[in-house]
This record gives sequence, C-alpha cells and structure tokens, in this order.
Amino acid sequence: MVVVLGAPNDRFGKLSDIARARGEYAAELYHRLSSQGQTHVLCTGGFGEHFNQSPWAHSALQQQYLITQGVERKALLAPTMSRFTFEDALLSQPVLASHAKACLHIVTSGFHLARVASIFDALYSQYRRTYHGCKTPVSACQYQALLVHERKVMARELCNIAAWRAGN
Repeated sequence: MVVVLGAPNDRFGKLSDIARARGEYAAELYHRLSSQGQTHVLCTGGFGEHFNQSPWAHSALQQQYLITQGVERKALLAPTMSRFTFEDALLSQPVLASHAKACLHIVTSGFHLARVASIFDALYSQYRRTYHGCKTPVSACQYQALLVHERKVMARELCNIAAWRAGN
C-alpha cells in the first residue's frame, strides 16, 4: 500500500514541484510493488488556504498525475480530504481499515519525514510502516526554511498525538 501525502498546488490546480516529486516517487514505488502483486495507492489532501485554493481536491489532482505516470486507475483508493499532516494520518484510517494486513509505504518529502514518522508511528502501530522521503526540488535556502517550519510545528503535532491517544 502506497500512501502519498499532500503538498501544495496552485489556484489553477497545477501541482507544485514538491507535489510532483512525491507523485513521481510514489509511481515508481507503485510499479516496483505491483510487480510483486496487487498494490493500492492512497492520496491525501483536500482544500486549504496554505496549500490548495483550486476548485479541485489536491488528492484528486495527485491521482490524475499518478495516472499519467502509469498508475492504474483501479489501484487508486478513495482519497482523503485532509488539510494538514495529522489529518492525513487520521482521516486515512477508515480507508486503510480494510487493508489491515498491508505494509504502508508512506511517501513524503525528506524535510517532512520526521514529523510524518512521529504521527504515523503513533496512529498506525498495528501496521508495518516504511517511510520514503523523496528529494525536494527547491533551493538550499528554501529547504532550510522548510526544516525550520517542521521544527516549529512538531510541538503542535505532539499535542495532537497526545489528544488522540487520550481519546482512544
């Protein structure tokens, strides 16, 4: 099972370089895994002021991109209409519940990997998980800014995890 986490697109629905890099990596992984048997792909991302103000859900845009990369339409699961990373994991649970024996191959960007692993490790302990941090096609300065952002939001994610654990 390949899970592709959302990334920005513009107001016209054009995927950002980061989103395309995740899609390309996910498609390569899908092809490798599907040669060993059936696999599915779950795309995350709905709408949000900071990542998608187009009239189309980000996950639908990513699904269309994956199809252009050779992913079979029938391999695509119902997308998750999430707005941020914690919701990517939380809202994917109902979709993934029918695939309980699957190994999750979670695709994101390298800068995002630590946060994603913290969240998915907490919410998906019953699954085997492998994390894939694809190359981030930005300048070194932009990459450093992304890392700073990740450090800032990690405290919020730890609070989200604690609140989720308290409710379960």
